[in-house]
Amino acid sequence: MPLLSLPNEIIAEIVEYGLLGDPKGEKAAVLSLVCKRFHILVTRHVYSACLLRLYQDPDYHREHTFGHAVRFERWKRVAVNGFRTARDEANAFIKYGDRVKYLNISHCLSVPFGSIRVGQFNYSIHASVYLPTIVTPLLSAFTNLVSFAFSTAILLPTPIKSHETMRILGDVFELCHSLRNLLLYIDVDARAPALLKRMIEEYKINPPEPKRSPMRLRSVCFGFSVSNESDEGRYSDPISVWVLTWLAILMPFSDSIEGLNFAHNEYINPIEMSAENLLSDISKVEPINVYGYKIDLPKVKRLTMSLEKIPERIFGEYFVVGKEYVEELTLLQSINYTPEQILELAVSYPNLELLHIGDMFIGDGNDLEVMEWSDVATIKKACGRLKRFIGYTELGLRELEECLVAPEARLEEVVKLLKYYPVGYIVPRLRGQYKVILEFY
Repeated sequence: MPLLSLPNEIIAEIVEYGLLGDPKGEKAAVLSLVCKRFHILVTRHVYSACLLRLYQDPDYHREHTFGHAVRFERWKRVAVNGFRTARDEANAFIKYGDRVKYLNISHCLSVPFGSIRVGQFNYSIHASVYLPTIVTPLLSAFTNLVSFAFSTAILLPTPIKSHETMRILGDVFELCHSLRNLLLYIDVDARAPALLKRMIEEYKINPPEPKRSPMRLRSVCFGFSVSNESDEGRYSDPISVWVLTWLAILMPFSDSIEGLNFAHNEYINPIEMSAENLLSDISKVEPINVYGYKIDLPKVKRLTMSLEKIPERIFGEYFVVGKEYVEELTLLQSINYTPEQILELAVSYPNLELLHIGDMFIGDGNDLEVMEWSDVATIKKACGRLKRFIGYTELGLRELEECLVAPEARLEEVVKLLKYYPVGYIVPRLRGQYKVILEFY
């Protein structure tokens, strides 16, 4: 079986330096970058259960330094070697970085450090390290990066906040010209507006000249978890307003984007997230989009959005979506909306073919405000081009079939195929137990 697309000489180096040892550690450290799927390659084909992990070097926690330690692990995690790589300009990241396609930077909840993953390449970052010092050299080296995911900590106070996050976003748009998929799950605190205002004002005065042709993204995901309380307990500016303004400045290429996922939670207290401290007073998020920058997405085909009151308004203020191009619509936080409001929203997309209700419980029959299958029938009649509907229910299959043929629904006349299978408690709010997919004629 061929070992992916790697040249034979590189595979030989993996065996030689990975299993026999490399005193300097310079070559073995970079071989993981060469493989898109290092775990599959090494574990199945080179040596039985051999893993390679890279760790942030604790001796180099200063700015303007870039180093890491490497450790090979055999089966049962018995260490084979431990060594350090060079940090000069001719390092291995620059030499082999053009082979890396996928990069995932995350800040973990349960431990005081995060990890960067390229395929099965793990790179740990201590929270005390200035993150751009580590990330920027990687982004500069990975010249053919296709997918980039950046996720900071959620509900965990860390130094990786505001200024580091925004600087990294700037580096992404400046350096990653081959990028096609971008995922941002950003947790920012109330100190963000001060920095963002300065950056936005600086941009207005001295807009930078584009150095290369703009990237052509295909899909983007923006998720925000925002604390809106300052250190003194005072209510501050809505963080998402400034974050989206900065993103709108950085995204002149968005006419190529076909997939958009926008989720947003803005809370008074980031540590104790609950319905009580969720910002529900729309008057508190004034003003919105004071600079007028918008993210123009004229050809989005797949749209996922939150339906809480605040993000709905923010979405309308900052995103310009060509509704006639939208074919797939996924609604999150839909429990906050009535069936009539969902119908009104679905009808506004004239060429809609797929509607996915992410967390509303359908056909319950209890006293809660939920959709019934008759509401689904109404949506189908109003959206003539609708081909598929995805929802969640607690009804058994026989009960579901009875609801579909009920006089008020009469869905059996338009349903071509019914798919029904359990999903356990994966569904948000721990309510639905079965996923239902209806395919229409």
